[in-house]
Amino acid sequence: MDEHSELAGATLQRRPGSGTDGAPGPRFQADVRRSRHGVTFVRVQGDLDAAAAPELDRMLTVACGENGSPHVVLDLEHVHSAAAEVVDVLLHAEARLSAAGGGLQLLAPSPAVVLMMHGAG
Repeated sequence: MDEHSELAGATLQRRPGSGTDGAPGPRFQADVRRSRHGVTFVRVQGDLDAAAAPELDRMLTVACGENGSPHVVLDLEHVHSAAAEVVDVLLHAEARLSAAGGGLQLLAPSPAVVLMMHGAG
């Protein structure tokens, strides 16, 4: 069974663009899908700079909210740059998911994410 037959459908998508206040919006895109097996799959593309960290946190919170799964796979293969603030977002998401009996798994982190994770340690 391939990934697409496994996924139930997109539930949230945020594309780069302008924010509601006219300021530049996030420079990343995230697609959230839930599998029939209770796993939420989040694919992030673009730049995760310091300004993007709160938006990523909000998106992960919404994706894993009431109807979400405590088991999340976060695909970071297409992240072009990542700021240290993103580490805090990932740690908070892991703590929330662990408390709900699940966890956060990073899938295919890009070189930018690997550098960010090593720099945070």
